[in-house]
Amino acid sequence: MDAIRSRALELTRRLVRVRSCSRTPGERQLSDLLVRILREIGRETLEYGTHPVEGDELGREVVWALLRGGGRRTVVLMCHYDTVDVGDYGPLREVATEPDALREGLLAMRGELDALTRQHLGRPDEWLFGRGAVDMKSGIAAHLVALERLCERASHGERLPGNVVLLCTPDEESESLGILSAIQWLARLRAESGLELIGAINTDYTSPLYPGDERRVVYSGTVGKLLPCVYVRGLESHAGEPYSGFDADLLSAAVVRAISMRSDLADGSGGRVAPPPVVLRSPTSRTGTTGSSRSTP
Repeated sequence: MDAIRSRALELTRRLVRVRSCSRTPGERQLSDLLVRILREIGRETLEYGTHPVEGDELGREVVWALLRGGGRRTVVLMCHYDTVDVGDYGPLREVATEPDALREGLLAMRGELDALTRQHLGRPDEWLFGRGAVDMKSGIAAHLVALERLCERASHGERLPGNVVLLCTPDEESESLGILSAIQWLARLRAESGLELIGAINTDYTSPLYPGDERRVVYSGTVGKLLPCVYVRGLESHAGEPYSGFDADLLSAAVVRAISMRSDLADGSGGRVAPPPVVLRSPTSRTGTTGSSRSTP
């Protein structure tokens, strides 16, 4: 177990050190690293490669791997390799992807941090700091360690009872273009190889249900993701005649208030309730030269 833990930690650190913020060239750097790691662990038993995100201006790719065993039954290991931005690290954003330097920086300013963060800083054997460490590069590392062990067994002549597919996607923190491309690749693989997809394992983070909840939870399903977009348009008018126009900001605020964090709009199934909807982005209005009532794109 210690060897598995050490290997997972080593891979997590390697992955975190690549700043792969969503919608940046860093995602390409991370996909290149993943291909190198798959080459390391493959032991000549693993098929792997990349699948382009069609029409993507950044040239991002889905990284895939396939370990063939016996029969048609196949498990899919799912993960995303992009992260959110590092701007919220403030003065430490330059070391946000360097775990050791980040921890030292946080220790130097611990008086400004909340009690829980200070507590975690005092437990370096349990907590690794760094953008993407939890969401979800440690999850990728878990998949890679499992795949490495399976490749080792296969290289020693053991016939695995089924097949394993690994899919690592970009753009999860933005518009989900990566998983949409991955589904196309997976559908083609299933059609060409006759594989039977019996399930998927996603090692993304899980959040506590209440303060102090330290349970290790494995979910048997997942929450769906819908990204509706609301277009709000106002009628511009002079600031001296606001009632001659229509304020798009006012309407936009009403829409946000009607849907964001409304518990009665949360979906539920099997006794479980999903998080309520939230507004991920509310665009800034384009201000007219003569009006206070504006048109919001």
